[in-house]
Amino acid sequence: MIVNTHGHVDHTCGNYQFEQDFFLAPEDMELMKKHNAESFRRYTVRLQEHATDWETGKEYYGLPEDFDEEQYTVGAAKRLQHMDFKPLRDGMTFDLGGKTIRTVATPGHTRGCMSFLYEEENWLYVGDAANPFLWLFDEYATDRATLIRSYDKILDLAPSRIYAGHMPFPAGTEDVKLYKRAALEADYEKGIPFRTPLMPDCTDIRVCILDGKSMEEIGTPGFSAILIDNSRK
Repeated sequence: MIVNTHGHVDHTCGNYQFEQDFFLAPEDMELMKKHNAESFRRYTVRLQEHATDWETGKEYYGLPEDFDEEQYTVGAAKRLQHMDFKPLRDGMTFDLGGKTIRTVATPGHTRGCMSFLYEEENWLYVGDAANPFLWLFDEYATDRATLIRSYDKILDLAPSRIYAGHMPFPAGTEDVKLYKRAALEADYEKGIPFRTPLMPDCTDIRVCILDGKSMEEIGTPGFSAILIDNSRK
């Protein structure tokens, strides 16, 4: 089975490589379709030819040596048109032969963000729903209050490990408490202006970093930031 945490291109762009149908929260279907259209996928290819490491600021070529652009753009768009969508709902369970995965709705980063709890180990896979550099802007994200309720939901579960999509190591509940505090204390007026080529129409984003830390400290222990736009200040 293919289960998607949310609809952004970096989490759904590989679906076309599989024969199986895919699961996604209905709230993210419009986003997934936009991010997997041929034109958008081709745009992301151009971006990866001149990718930037946010920590170092250095440019690099981010495509694999055997990359097939036509298959990734035209082929993928055609394949996705014929894949069936199965809706993910909060509280669904998947039995993997003695291993149980339960869906946990954690909206915020997108309206349909879904986390997956591995019940026997109490490990939670959150995708982008909780991380130290959380994006909360554009039309597909929720308001801050919804994100904070999702953080509370995660904390109530008290998972022994939390695996996020863009982190090389597992997090814990103490980290989520930091993320929640960053969301609660974010001051848009004091934030650092931010632009992303993935969403060029979002021109009013600001990075609000907890405890007065700087962007140079991203990735270090205790760093937590939330990126918000003017509508979420």
